[in-house]
Amino acid sequence: MLLYIDSEKTFYYRDLICKISSFADRDAAFADEDVRRNIISLIKDEYNRVPFGCLTLDVFDTIVLRNSKSEARRFWEIAGAISKYIDPEGKNGERLQKDIFVSRVLATHASYRVRKPKNNCREGSLKDIYSGICGSLGLEQGFRQKLMEIEVQYEIENTRPNPLMWDILAFAKSTDIQVLMISDMYMHAEQIRDIVRGHFPSDVERFGDLYSSADEIVSKRSGLLFDVVREKTGFQPSEHFHIGDSVVGDFKVPKLKGWRSMLIPLTSQEVDVIRTDHDDFMKLMEHIGVDIGDLVKAGV
Repeated sequence: MLLYIDSEKTFYYRDLICKISSFADRDAAFADEDVRRNIISLIKDEYNRVPFGCLTLDVFDTIVLRNSKSEARRFWEIAGAISKYIDPEGKNGERLQKDIFVSRVLATHASYRVRKPKNNCREGSLKDIYSGICGSLGLEQGFRQKLMEIEVQYEIENTRPNPLMWDILAFAKSTDIQVLMISDMYMHAEQIRDIVRGHFPSDVERFGDLYSSADEIVSKRSGLLFDVVREKTGFQPSEHFHIGDSVVGDFKVPKLKGWRSMLIPLTSQEVDVIRTDHDDFMKLMEHIGVDIGDLVKAGV
């Protein structure tokens, strides 16, 4: 596992990296007081070098940590929860779950491909996804809101709070810097905020406003979502400090935009477990006769 910070000098905390790598996952690593203290010291060092006015945080796998299920398995389990809501007596058995799952995969793929572009970007929308699901299953559009709520609740149950966030929020309060959330996600801001609230019920407001690619129709990966945030804050690019888990979207791209950035990725063990889960799940789908090709990736 690597920990980077972008500045005139690149800091390599080899002892810290080795210690973090010895953990099975990040919430175990971040529960370690020494690990947390060293990461916060790294952020403080950068602030003391040149103060920044805005701290932005990725949401999934940064503010909240996912479990080790692949994206495909998450879609399958969400389909199961929706199936129980639509057919509480289970009269249609696994067949309905299969139909919902395939509809979800196709609707997600379509949402990214057919949505009206903005600055040559197309981003998915959970509202569009569930409109498509309702249409393909012959459900009235009035079901859409409830089905989205089922997915949000599933995400709450399958994520956990990152204990490192308490230290980051304390640092932000002590320096009086602005905190914002940024997410490349098909979920809209109000839905992602509900997930954060599920884990930080009394502190969700301390994370500030939330900017989602689903609403802005531009992404972190394209760099354009960072431009949106910069225009809102009024700070210079170098006065922003971003933290996230994606090498490209959370570290390299903001750096190219003139931001300062810090990468805290998944551990190698976590990546291996998720990829193995994806392979196992695809074998299960093949066994039960569900073919989704390569439309769903492992999610790492």
